Parts: sequence; structure tokens; C-alpha cells
Amino acid sequence: MIKMTSAQIKRSFLIASIVGTLLIVINQLDVLINGPYTLALFLKVIITPLVPFSVSIVTTYLADKSAPADTPIVNLSQDGINREKISIENPFQGEVTIIGIQIMLSLFWTALYIITPKGSSTAFSFEPVPMAITVMLILLLSRLILLVSGHIKNWILFIYVSLDQLLLLALITSFHIQYEQPMAFIFKSPTFVYLFLFVAIRSLGQNRIYILASGIVSCIGWLGLTIYTAIQESELVTHSYINYITGNKILVGAEIEKVVCLFTFTLILGLRKNDFVKLKNLKELLGVYHS
Repeated sequence: MIKMTSAQIKRSFLIASIVGTLLIVINQLDVLINGPYTLALFLKVIITPLVPFSVSIVTTYLADKSAPADTPIVNLSQDGINREKISIENPFQGEVTIIGIQIMLSLFWTALYIITPKGSSTAFSFEPVPMAITVMLILLLSRLILLVSGHIKNWILFIYVSLDQLLLLALITSFHIQYEQPMAFIFKSPTFVYLFLFVAIRSLGQNRIYILASGIVSCIGWLGLTIYTAIQESELVTHSYINYITGNKILVGAEIEKVVCLFTFTLILGLRKNDFVKLKNLKELLGVYHS
């Protein structure tokens, strides 16, 4: 596994400080001087240096990865050598790609949140989206630093994977507070599909346990939200699909169906990952079909 030195990480911090400061001055100088000083402004100032820092970290890592290594070339066609063995030797293979995709998603959410009309003339005193994106970027960059410095451990990555899904669940839950709606309001949120996306992204890694962890945490979380809402807002529980779609109602069966779909999706990805079929068995299988 390629590790970054402390000097490389310090250089990334230096680049982030210089480039981030320039970006803040270019984009936010007038607001910093004249105001108003809002939470959104504070979060923009925090997020801006994270962009050049993440770019510097990823490019340095990829440059080191592409450099010629002194290790001998292994013939993967030899008996006893397969991708599963490589996976065991480097269980964190693919994590940089996963982090990069998640950072791009976070930046996409930031841009989307800024340019999208909020749908109401009333200013919200509580805006969970910028807070969630900031926390997610901080978690992603801290995971990236641990990864490239060689300090990442299996149990640490397990915590990060769980936090990714819990943060999405917390964001979805906060929507009813922001829009001053009952708890049942959150079950109409399209943000739910990102739970599927984050589980799918985990399949780019080598260890299937993180796919299963990501999906199981999501299923338990969504099921917990459903049970809590059904108990706390029992008057909003309905058996009518029309009332569920058109109003702030909760259809328990529909939410259980979502959980079942997410759990099945997780099993399909998790059980197939790293279950590599040997070439010999594949030839035998093809021979059966040809015969």
C-alpha cells in the first residue's frame, strides 16, 4: 500500500491555505467586509480550502501510485495467485476512488443547494444541508489523510462507513425541522436514494464487509425512523396509498418495502463482491453450456 509522507501532507495543507485563501478573497471578500454574516457564509469559508486540499492529496497519491515500483512483477495467471489474495494483502484497495467520488458528490450537492431556489420566501433559521455537507467533507478528508498516511485500520474504516450512512439519515430526518412539518414529511424525501448510491459506491472497494455494513446500517436506521414515527405520530399512519402520496402521512408497509429493497440490494452487491470464480471452474461451466 502506498503511503504519503508527512512532508507531502504538510505540502497539501500549505497549498490549501494559499489557494483556499485566494478563492475566499475572490468569491467572498465583499460579503466578509459588508456582511451579512450568516451560517451559509461561515460554511462556505470552511469548505473552500477543502477543495484544493483534496485535489492535492489525490493527485499526490495517484502520482506516487503510478511511479515504477521496485517489487517484482507477479504473473496473475500462475496457480494460487488471484484477485482474492491481492484483496487480502491490500484490503483498502479502491478507497481513494470511493473517497474521490464522495467528495465530488458533496461538491455537487453544494453547487445544487446554492443555485436551487428554496421554494419559500421565508428564510430558514435552521439549514441542515450546509452543515451536513461540511461534516461529510471533514470526515472524507480525515479518512483520506488516514488512508494515504497508512494509519487506517479495518475498525476505523468500519466506523467511517457507518457514519456516512448515519449522516445521510440525520440529514433526511432534519428536513421536517427545517420546513416545520410533521415527522412523516421525511419519508417523501428523494434523498433516500442516496442510501442506495452510497452502498453501491462501496462495491468499488475490495472488502465486501463494508458493503454489508453500509447497507445494514441504512436498513436499521430507516426501519428505526419508521417505527419511531409510527409511534410518535400514530394519527398520521394511513392505509391509503393516495393519502400517503398526497399528504403528510406514513404508510408503514411502503417504508418496510423500501427497507426490503435496500437490504436485497445490499446482499446482491455484498455477496458477489470478492467471490471470484477460478478460471478452471469457469472453463468447466462454459464446457457444460457448449455441450
